[in-house]
Amino acid sequence: MNNNFVKNYINDYATRYSRHLAAMVERSAPYFVMIEKVFVDHGIPEEMKYLAVIESSLMHNARSRVGAVGMWQFMSGTARIFGLSVGKR
Repeated sequence: MNNNFVKNYINDYATRYSRHLAAMVERSAPYFVMIEKVFVDHGIPEEMKYLAVIESSLMHNARSRVGAVGMWQFMSGTARIFGLSVGKR
């Protein structure tokens, strides 16, 4: 499917944020190796690794204005549902 709106948006984003994207690509290498292994071990689709790129630009110490934290931007209640430990920082 040829979607010019999406294509133009991607081109504009890549042009405007080229330095940011280059930093994310560089930052992703060690994380993606670890993430891919865990995902394969647990049957999670590999493409889910890009959620961390979208949510936090792969920043492990990211914090949203509403309190979501980490690369995956979990809220504490959601993290507990999935059995993740929640600590204070």
